[in-house]
Amino acid sequence: MEEAVRMLIGTYGPKDQDTIFELRIPEDPENATITPFWRGTRNPSYLAFSPDHRVLYAVEEGTSGKIHSILLKKDPVILTSQETCGADPCHILVDPQKRLVFVSNYTSGSLAAFPMREDEALLPLNFLDQHTGHGVNPNRQEGPHVHCAFFDQQGNILSCDLGLDRIFAYQTREDRTILRDSGLDVTLPAGSGPRHLYVPHRFTDLIYAVSELSGEVFVIRSGKILQECSVRDNSRDGNTTAAVKADSRENHLYVSNRGDDTIAHFSIGPDGLLSLREIVPCGEKAPRDILVTDRYLVAANQDSSTITILLRSIDGALSDPVCTLSCPHPSCLLPC
Repeated sequence: MEEAVRMLIGTYGPKDQDTIFELRIPEDPENATITPFWRGTRNPSYLAFSPDHRVLYAVEEGTSGKIHSILLKKDPVILTSQETCGADPCHILVDPQKRLVFVSNYTSGSLAAFPMREDEALLPLNFLDQHTGHGVNPNRQEGPHVHCAFFDQQGNILSCDLGLDRIFAYQTREDRTILRDSGLDVTLPAGSGPRHLYVPHRFTDLIYAVSELSGEVFVIRSGKILQECSVRDNSRDGNTTAAVKADSRENHLYVSNRGDDTIAHFSIGPDGLLSLREIVPCGEKAPRDILVTDRYLVAANQDSSTITILLRSIDGALSDPVCTLSCPHPSCLLPC
């Protein structure tokens, strides 16, 4: 039996209200609880832990973006607050070896990097790469929109730009120098709008990329697209794909879809290719993020201000929601 599950929830809300919460799921998920964890930060829409979990990093999403380093103790306190030099930071990547933290500025379309102090609080940024250009969708791709950054299996940094239909590649050196590596860039179909990545450990050269605008998941090997799979069961207007996660054994891939408000479940074959198993309702509106455990799939439903918990069977199939909890505009689920 899986032990009790605990996670932090990042949300949208004002500085003078609770904006980070804690979710606990006991053996009986119907008894799950959400309690306030932190107030004092506006719109902490994405969260990440420092390498030894002493510090919580939280973006402050807004026109003048910030990233806060919050010391985790009985009464948490902000150690440093740094400008991201961009608008609407929405994702954090932690490099424990180089002791760097990367932040994706969505609206302004840039990737920023911050070195850590000895206590793991962040110093001012030492790298900013401003993307330029636009895509074919005049409403959503009028300029660059950097949405996330992840490590590939070789330690390169891959950054999704929704506005440019491109995954940008970077390398970091031991001295914390960060270099663009355009030879590893991946170009996706025009208007697809890549949003998030999942990098599997089972394979040495595969990544899965979800496209927010076209509602697809792409299987990519060495920069080449091997497979395109739809995550939708209809063509309803306004659908936007959000998160992509896998189970711990990487036999199943799950993608959240807003508009349909569904979770697409794929089986991962021995070659890494995907087979659609099912598309199930998440139970509420706009699943912005999901978290997958051995027993559960948890959805953060931004527009309905709810968290839903679905059971996972031994073959990865999802149940209807077994628990729905109130939480204001949740956007990020961080396992503890």
